[in-house]
Amino acid sequence: MNKEKLEALLQGKTISQADLSRGTVKLFFSDGTVFEREKTCEGVIVASLFGADGKVILSSRI
Repeated sequence: MNKEKLEALLQGKTISQADLSRGTVKLFFSDGTVFEREKTCEGVIVASLFGADGKVILSSRI
């Protein structure tokens, strides 16, 4: 359920910068929000969307 909400929140956003580090992907959007996808050493993938203030808007295991 959270995965679908996260997808909806990301629609239409404009990426201003991307950080494609090993195991982690961070997308910085023009409105100040940040999307982060991280794969832990246990193999769990967590996706999070942070507001411009740095607070978590939504986080989901995918």
